[in-house]
Amino acid sequence: SPRQNRIERNLIRSCGTGGIVLAGANPQAVVVNNQIALIPGALGIDIQNGTGCLVSENTIREVVGPGAVCIRLLNTIGSKLFDNVVNRCSGNGILVDPGSNDNLFWKNVVTQAGGAAGLLVLGDRNSVEGNLLNNNTGRGLIFQPGADNNTYRQNTARGNIGAGACVGPCGP
Repeated sequence: SPRQNRIERNLIRSCGTGGIVLAGANPQAVVVNNQIALIPGALGIDIQNGTGCLVSENTIREVVGPGAVCIRLLNTIGSKLFDNVVNRCSGNGILVDPGSNDNLFWKNVVTQAGGAAGLLVLGDRNSVEGNLLNNNTGRGLIFQPGADNNTYRQNTARGNIGAGACVGPCGP
């Protein structure tokens, strides 16, 4: 049955595999005001199969394991991510997989991510608004081919090595 979780005001540092990982049968999670730092594993905050989750006002920095992602949504629907700060992730800052739909990404800050994008969206019907996606190794924002019916407005993507934003096939 669905689980309800509240993870609030924690300092999570130097955990081998990841910072906060929520998985199972449709977890409903509130993840707020946490500091996650110096993670040698691959995940800062990872929500799998979530429904109606709230991820806000977290600071995630230096997630440096192979294939690292500072915040990842995997098969997560109807959730809201806002006012999170992501810095120096060796992979994508925020990754939204193809099964993650109908989510809101609002006023997040992602800088110095080393992956393809500060915010990489592969899912459908998501809303991406007012995010600051600067100084990333890849692009600031990518909507991959097949990511349909998403909306994006008032995002800032400057100083990214791979350029600003890209919708569809992203060339050099």
